[in-house]
Amino acid sequence: MMKKILLYLGIFLLLLIAALAILPFIYKDTLIAKAKEEANKSLDATLNFGDFDLSILSTFPSLNFSVHELSVIGKNDFLGDTLVYTKTLSLRINLWSVISGGPYRINRIRVEDAVVRAWVNKQGKANWNITRPSPDASTDESATPFKMSLQALEFVRADVWYRDEQLGVSARMRGMQHSLKGDFTQDEFAIDTYTDIEKLSLWYGGISYLSRVHATGKAAIQANLPAMKFTFDENTFSVNALVFDLNGWMAMPKDDIDMDLSLNCRKNDFASFLSLVPGCFTQNFAEVKTRGKLGFSAFVKGRMGEKSMPAFALSLQVSDGMFRYPSLPGTVDRVRLDLSVKNPDGVPDHTEVLLSSLHAEFGGNPVDLRMLAKTPVSDPYVDASLKGKLHLGELKNYVPLGEQKLSGTLTADLKMKGNKSSIDKKAYETFDASGSFTLQGMQYSSPDFPAGMSIKEAALLFHPKEATLQNFSAGVGKSSINANGKIENFIGYALKDEPLKGTFSVSSSYLDINEFLTGKTAEATAADTAHAQVIPVPANLDFVLHGAFDRVLYSNLDMKRVKGSVVVKDSEIRMEDVGMDMLGGSVAMNGSYSTKNLAAPSVHFAMQLKGTDLQECARTFATLNKLAPVARLAQGRFDCSVDFSSLLKIDLSPNLGTLSGKGNLMTREVRISNFPMFVKLADALKMPEYKQASLKDLKIFFAFANGKIDVEPFTFSLRQSKFTLGGKQGFDQSIDYRLQAKINRADLGERANALAAAAVSFANKNGTSFTLGETINATVNIGGTVSQPVLKTGFNEGIKGIKDKAGEFLEQ
Repeated sequence: MMKKILLYLGIFLLLLIAALAILPFIYKDTLIAKAKEEANKSLDATLNFGDFDLSILSTFPSLNFSVHELSVIGKNDFLGDTLVYTKTLSLRINLWSVISGGPYRINRIRVEDAVVRAWVNKQGKANWNITRPSPDASTDESATPFKMSLQALEFVRADVWYRDEQLGVSARMRGMQHSLKGDFTQDEFAIDTYTDIEKLSLWYGGISYLSRVHATGKAAIQANLPAMKFTFDENTFSVNALVFDLNGWMAMPKDDIDMDLSLNCRKNDFASFLSLVPGCFTQNFAEVKTRGKLGFSAFVKGRMGEKSMPAFALSLQVSDGMFRYPSLPGTVDRVRLDLSVKNPDGVPDHTEVLLSSLHAEFGGNPVDLRMLAKTPVSDPYVDASLKGKLHLGELKNYVPLGEQKLSGTLTADLKMKGNKSSIDKKAYETFDASGSFTLQGMQYSSPDFPAGMSIKEAALLFHPKEATLQNFSAGVGKSSINANGKIENFIGYALKDEPLKGTFSVSSSYLDINEFLTGKTAEATAADTAHAQVIPVPANLDFVLHGAFDRVLYSNLDMKRVKGSVVVKDSEIRMEDVGMDMLGGSVAMNGSYSTKNLAAPSVHFAMQLKGTDLQECARTFATLNKLAPVARLAQGRFDCSVDFSSLLKIDLSPNLGTLSGKGNLMTREVRISNFPMFVKLADALKMPEYKQASLKDLKIFFAFANGKIDVEPFTFSLRQSKFTLGGKQGFDQSIDYRLQAKINRADLGERANALAAAAVSFANKNGTSFTLGETINATVNIGGTVSQPVLKTGFNEGIKGIKDKAGEFLEQ
């Protein structure tokens, strides 16, 4: 009896384990659909994700849940903007804590390759406020509190961008690694965190304070959850070589954040500050000889909320600074810096930035910059000047350039003073903006940019209304480009991050865009597809470029006599009335490339192709071989109109699942050799000459969406027979076509016609009056795939005619 009980128990446990293993897979599609539906009901945004993994056996006694390709896309004011995208989000939770109803013991939350875009627009609306209030939300405060313990929270390779358009603050953290540990089941406990940011950038009031610096932070935080207060004690942070302590506290009793934080530098030497200067922080930075004193302090105190911000101040001074790299002959000396940023009461318009002096001498050549900026909200005021001359070829004497080669002369003599309201009112006489920024004889090359760049001459002349670009003449490798134009609203762009406007005329006799983007030739760029990536279009540019180019190369495209306009605006590049000669014919297009959603950039194009060569198209566009595989086996020219849109993958190739559009194709004659569908058709009809088909006067209309191409029935002739073909084809190469054939007897050959005539003659000798028609009707259903089609033929219409005649004979 005991053996049977143990046997049944063992079978039950095996079945339970098997069920735990397979149930997540059985109900996966249902769970995904239901999860998306329920989540989007409670969000004022669109949540989407791809596959998920739910496993128990491999992590027992923990439950492991992973979601892939998760994204949250905004609506309304943030329509199309990405709030969150993550490649993988995984949660590992103790199974027994779930079964018992808590407290929930979470072993680890891990977020990989996350992209976070936290935005506050000019109206003060934040894109992360996306939760909808529940209609049956309970106000019972006596409900049992949610309890959980969190052993580890990890962010791996995160890209976080925060931007507040009201306050003029923006921060970008790329390559961020972050870990957090703490027991959240307690009211008071310690939180240990570590953060490493590969590239940190910070802007305020249009001024860049940090540019792609390496930042780390190690903090031990005392948490008081009932008061929602977090105290920082003995916490160390670093920005490149600058190390400082953070002390104070933050509290979040309600929606706002109260804080009293202070920063103090651990070292008062100039070397720490020098590490923040782009290009100076190298591997042998510790060997750099420096002199000078550094003073740095900062604090933030007050309340941060939707309608308030804390008071803050930052003070940075460098006196008697000097540095020299041990392997270089030149010395940069007499470095002085006096910078203060302050806001005494938290009113944004009371913020003042004063750069009293920034002075440095490169081998006796001085560079001076000073600036005062205030009233950034009501009416931005600026008083600034920049003056200096740099011989770029001598920079290698002061800072290590490695294998980079640089030469030329950069001269700046610029003054600016006044309120932005003067520009807005077009009272240019009350705003002083004058001077120039010139570059002559510049040459640059590096191992990463082997083609090298040269700027023969470029001058930017400043006036209150606009800045004028004159005589811009540049070259990269064999390419050349010339441009003239004007830049407007540079004051608004610098002070309030308003769109920078510009209009340019650009021309070139030969332009290899691959060299401009990568410094490599078109052949090298086309071969190196593994490193292709999304190219973001800046949101605050409003440029119009009118171009005329004799020849343009891009990837494997060769374009000639290119004319048209390109508009860069709102994170989008639009092509307007662009025409060119390419692919053996001519192309006219209008279209756009948009990076409003960096996780899923998109394209939309309307194109007209005339006299285009099929073979060149097949060789140039890999996507065409998936949409129309017959192209690579066809010869001839065609006219085509197509209007399509698609999301793009991270390598900028089309996401075929999102590709949709319609169009038509017309050709006077096209020759197709050994296309599998025609080969099978020829074998089925015993007509081998159809394997080498010549089709004339084709008119084909098609539409595509959801991974399918719908081809409207079209008629063509082969020899003296007529065919009508229509149906569907998948991007996965599956086909479902129907072919209606009217086969002319003349195409059947002498032997087939002689047999048919003999059969009719034999029947007529027995009293019938059959006649052999000039055509035989047939239907062919074509399935399978493009490379392995499956044909089902029938001669039902012809057979029906014979049966009708036979019936009449039997009745007689």
